[in-house]
Amino acid sequence: MTAPTHIGPARMHALRAHAARNATPQARAIADLLAEVERLRTPAVPNPLTESETRAVLAIAQSETTEGAAERTGRSVDTIRTQLRRARQRAGVASTHQLVGLAFANGWLLRADLNSHLTPTEDR
Repeated sequence: MTAPTHIGPARMHALRAHAARNATPQARAIADLLAEVERLRTPAVPNPLTESETRAVLAIAQSETTEGAAERTGRSVDTIRTQLRRARQRAGVASTHQLVGLAFANGWLLRADLNSHLTPTEDR
């Protein structure tokens, strides 16, 4: 059996509740680990991108082409290009590759996000 690679909010809540109910060394260790996970999940640098720009960056990371990102999000190619250009400007990078790398490095996007399925009406 393999360990899950992503701990969802419900599982995190259950683990926190377990740690709070028990005063054992194991429960304290769980509480410490959960605090560390929360610290690591907190972005190193606040995300300067808008929600739409962040979705466009995620879509390009998933699709690798502007056309694929447009299809994935239900937006036009021009809209995706504009959102990526504005996102690059906000992030202070020259290329979309740099933007995607920066988004993952700073925690604006997570590996688990790559498995999400964006739909045209979905909000993150």
